[in-house]
Amino acid sequence: MGYDIVRRIRDARAQPCGGALLEELRREGFVVMHDIEQLGEGSVDHLVGGPSGVFLVETKLRGDEHEQLRKAKRQAAKLASGLGVSVTPVVALTEQRERVPYCRHGVWIISSGQLLSWIRAQREPVVGVERLARFAALS
Repeated sequence: MGYDIVRRIRDARAQPCGGALLEELRREGFVVMHDIEQLGEGSVDHLVGGPSGVFLVETKLRGDEHEQLRKAKRQAAKLASGLGVSVTPVVALTEQRERVPYCRHGVWIISSGQLLSWIRAQREPVVGVERLARFAALS
């Protein structure tokens, strides 16, 4: 098996973990969507919108490979264009010990254990729940 195939299998295993974690935010008024298809880009693992902003979350097992970061940034820009509000790209790493979240090439890299508290602490432009729900229905 080639490295790319192995990486995709590993990352696919990480995605459900991130989705279950993000579901906790619904109780706090966030909209949480999973597996959003983007024409020509594949799918976005998760889109989260709420009182602290709008976030594209890609769940990975480990690493901050340049292509992962470029794709997350590109997908966030497309979503921002469709929503009319800034979308913050995030790569959540499930196999990483806790460390300070950092931004690389415009993408936040965070261990999954810190993801919820980090999202709650942000102060980004907000999009209305109704608008996000309509956008999700069109996707």
